[in-house]
Amino acid sequence: MTLGSNSLSAELVIRAKSDRHYADVASDWLAGALADFVPDLESLLARGLQMNPAALADGTGRTPSGEPGGLWAQFRVKPAHARPFSAAMPYSEKSLRAVARALQRRPHIVEHIVTPLDERGFPGKGTVWITVSAIEGVADTWVKLKTEAVPVTGSRHSPDAQRRWAEALKRRAAINGACYGHVTDDCLTDETPLETALGAVDVVTVPRCDLELRGYSWVTVCAGALGARLGGLGALMTTGAFDEVEELPGGALFLRATPTLDDYDEAAIERVFAVLEPVLIKGEMRRVFGMEHLRLHFPSA
Repeated sequence: MTLGSNSLSAELVIRAKSDRHYADVASDWLAGALADFVPDLESLLARGLQMNPAALADGTGRTPSGEPGGLWAQFRVKPAHARPFSAAMPYSEKSLRAVARALQRRPHIVEHIVTPLDERGFPGKGTVWITVSAIEGVADTWVKLKTEAVPVTGSRHSPDAQRRWAEALKRRAAINGACYGHVTDDCLTDETPLETALGAVDVVTVPRCDLELRGYSWVTVCAGALGARLGGLGALMTTGAFDEVEELPGGALFLRATPTLDDYDEAAIERVFAVLEPVLIKGEMRRVFGMEHLRLHFPSA
């Protein structure tokens, strides 16, 4: 059985102190995540290569999206859960201002999508999705920050890229005071892999991330209160389940199971599960058809 996929996913959950704090955190993620996680594409974006907005209106797929070897970048805004996404806005100073205005109204989702273009100027491999989403219907202001990317070449991200994603998430978690976070390659929905297997939904679990751990992955950021229930920093360092354990500003714990995601095999998954199980969300595990790649402990039948 092959675990994981070719898509890397990094996620943080933040409790915003106010609408202004939400807008600041969201703006910072949308503006800086590409440089943190996929710096090669950020370099291309910074060069201001010409994009072709006419490709959006074409609909036939026969119109190049921009310069050969360049990239296409756009924003989409979903004002509320029950409303559709806005029309795609090609990356520009004008669209940046529009997104900044939208964030003041705490939209449900904002997407920043960046796609490398091939030698003919058409979309190629290596798309990056940078997303900010607000959890609606709860009293506090919760925000999920997410970046996902498939490799430009090959079937997997390199070990260097995997390590870069782990370090980038750690820096962001430290700056923003995250309640939960992960870096993994088996998260293909809005929920964590564990939530997927349990049939749980983030609108329920996110507001409880100080009380229950939403999942466990190669890299996991665990709320400080949950880390204390597990014995604290010292106890977690001695379990043998983690290659790296670090306390972040604000008290959250950064846990990296193995040096790279490629090293995170079934034995490592079992070690992490055994340590974190007391604080994980609970429910009946189910093997989801089409999700056999999930890096999780499944009880024996």
